[in-house]
Amino acid sequence: MPVNLHNISKLCWMRQIEVRLYSVLNNAKIVYGGTTDSQLDITIKGNKYLSSLKDNGSVTISNLTYAEITKLILGQFYKIEIWAGYRTQSLQCFFKGSVSYISDKIVARRDNETYILFASDMVAAYSQKRMNLTLNSGINLYSAFRYICLTTGIDSNQLPESLKQEFLQEVTQNYGTAATLVDQIAQNTSTFSIDTDNSIDGAGVVNCSDLSDKRQIKINPNTINFTKGNPTLDKDGLKMTLLPTFCFKPGDIIIIDNSIIDVSISDPNQVSSTFKSNYLDKNGAYMIIELDYNMQNRGPTFEINIKARSLEIIKNIVGVGI
Repeated sequence: MPVNLHNISKLCWMRQIEVRLYSVLNNAKIVYGGTTDSQLDITIKGNKYLSSLKDNGSVTISNLTYAEITKLILGQFYKIEIWAGYRTQSLQCFFKGSVSYISDKIVARRDNETYILFASDMVAAYSQKRMNLTLNSGINLYSAFRYICLTTGIDSNQLPESLKQEFLQEVTQNYGTAATLVDQIAQNTSTFSIDTDNSIDGAGVVNCSDLSDKRQIKINPNTINFTKGNPTLDKDGLKMTLLPTFCFKPGDIIIIDNSIIDVSISDPNQVSSTFKSNYLDKNGAYMIIELDYNMQNRGPTFEINIKARSLEIIKNIVGVGI
C-alpha cells in the first residue's frame, strides 16, 4: 500500500499541548490536551526570568465540568508540568512547578473557563513559610544558600561547590520567604546568576551557576523556524520568536550568526542617535535573560519569545570569564 505523504506532512505540523497535573496527596495524574482532548480549548501563557521570584504563568481551559474542577481542588492536584511540541516529535517540557490558584469563570449560560495559575516551586511551594535570617560577613554563599534550603525543606543537592569561593561582604539580616532571601543573598555576588526553571531534568528548585556552567546552544537558521522574521537587536537586547520545539531556559547561551540579525533602522530621525550594531557580540554569543511562551492547541498562537544579551556585555558586568 502506498504511503500517504500528504497525511504524514499534515501530522508533522500538528501541534500538541499537554497540561499534566499531579496530586500532592498520592501522585495521581490528570492530563489535559494531548491527542484525546481535542474538544477542549487550551491556552498557556508563561514567563521565565533570571530571578528566583518571577517565573509564573496561566492555563486557561474551556468547558471543564464542575466535577472535574472539584476533583482538581479536593485531590490537591497542585504540581504542574507544561509539555508542548508536534505529533511526530518528542514533546518538550516548558515548565515544571506548582499551582498557586484555581478559579472558574462563567462566560455564557453554558460555557465556562477554568484558570489554573502556576509559579515556580520556589515561589508557589515555598512562599508560605517565613523565617528570620541573620548571616555574618565572611560566610561563603554555599553555606548561606544551604542554610536557607535546609530550613525550608528545599533540596540543596544542586548547589555548585564553586559557591564556596564567594563570600558575603557584610552582615545580612532579613525576614522573608526562601525566594526573597535567596534573591537578597544573590545580590552580594556578581559572578553567579539565579533562576528557578526546573523544567529540564536534573535542575533543582533553585539553580545557581556561573558562566562556565551554562548550556551553549547553536542556532542553525536552516533548521530552526523564526516565526516573526529574523532576530532583531537594540539596546534592550537580542529578540527572536521561535516555534516551541526546544526548551530554552534563562541563562542558556545561544550561539548565532550575526549576519542574520536585523540591525536595520527605518526611522531617519534615529540614524544619528541609534547604533544597534554596538550591541552585537563579536562571537555571536548571547545569554537568555528572559523568555515568554504563548501556546494554544486550537488558536493561532504557538510560539516562544526570547530576549538575550551579548555575552561580552554580561562579562563586563560580572567580571568573569567563560
